[in-house]
Amino acid sequence: MKKRLQKHTSLNGLLEINADGVQKADLGKYQEALQYFNKAIEIDPSNFISYFNRASIKMHFGDIEGAKIDFHKSENLASEKVNYSLV
Repeated sequence: MKKRLQKHTSLNGLLEINADGVQKADLGKYQEALQYFNKAIEIDPSNFISYFNRASIKMHFGDIEGAKIDFHKSENLASEKVNYSLV
């Protein structure tokens, strides 16, 4: 997995990294999913989807405060790009 994460260091790999993270989460591999979402944020810290995905994983781990921070970051970034609001 580390090689796969390391090979994506540009925006081109961002969608693939997020998709891989979602796939890991769907399989119950939450720690691996978290690594993918962290990498996606490292590549593009302005991508609201990556923060939303990471917040979901943090909720699974019981990190409510960390999830709140990521959900708010996601909402703020999204509102800058599209007319979007989290409920």
